[in-house]
Amino acid sequence: LYTEAERYRDAFHLMRVAITAHPNSPLTQKIQDQAAKTFEAIFMGDRGSSLEPAEALALFYDYRMLTPPGRRGDEMIRRLAERLVSMDLLKQASELLQHQVDRRLQGAARADTATRLATIYLMDRQPERALTVLRSTRMADLSNELRTKRLLLEARALTEVGRHDLALEIVSDMEGREVERLRADIHWHARHWQLAAEQIERMFGERWRDALPLDGIERTDILRAAIGFALADDAIGLDRLRQKYAGAMDRSPDKRLFEVLTVPSASRGEEFAEAARA
Repeated sequence: LYTEAERYRDAFHLMRVAITAHPNSPLTQKIQDQAAKTFEAIFMGDRGSSLEPAEALALFYDYRMLTPPGRRGDEMIRRLAERLVSMDLLKQASELLQHQVDRRLQGAARADTATRLATIYLMDRQPERALTVLRSTRMADLSNELRTKRLLLEARALTEVGRHDLALEIVSDMEGREVERLRADIHWHARHWQLAAEQIERMFGERWRDALPLDGIERTDILRAAIGFALADDAIGLDRLRQKYAGAMDRSPDKRLFEVLTVPSASRGEEFAEAARA
């Protein structure tokens, strides 16, 4: 009755009372089996959709003895962690996955979960922890996709702790859109303004010829490139960027911002400084 009424904590508490009072009773075993099914339905199915994330996490910790063994249990914990991430409960999600990495998983599954854990640590602005978990789960026999993902995360974490040269060295032989963006971010964090601006411009290639409007992320990148060229006093690069993207920016909400950021150095004032800070 408690389960049907979605009073899950009461149902699980009854299970615990039954185990304490009548541990060898067939009826206790039946109650325990039913509780295990309910627990799995909450964290693997739709039953737990009505629970708040904090409530679901507390329920999991209080009755985690009901977690199924093996891959099924690992998948349950992973899903709960992703639900916590979606609600910005990064600390709680990282604690769940850290336990998985430390106690439950081995081999490639451990490296895969560690990769997700490192991502969450970076989201939570803890690059040192991201580096620690990546380095402690290194192994040779990984898929190329997972190895690449881990290298990119390591480079990003190194960037966050100020080791820009090492971060660039890690991605030196790598290719792809994500790698190009990461290189731009590394140069930006290192205050290599000219290199950051040139990297962004190179990343966009012939995008300026495309009639499709720039989206919000693209516009932000172009504005960052403008700031980079401006701070590097690269008048030629700034003029080139203005000629390429003035039309696209004129049709966007960032028209005025782009105009302010691409003015010649002699005309810059407080409005430029405020725009650059923004």
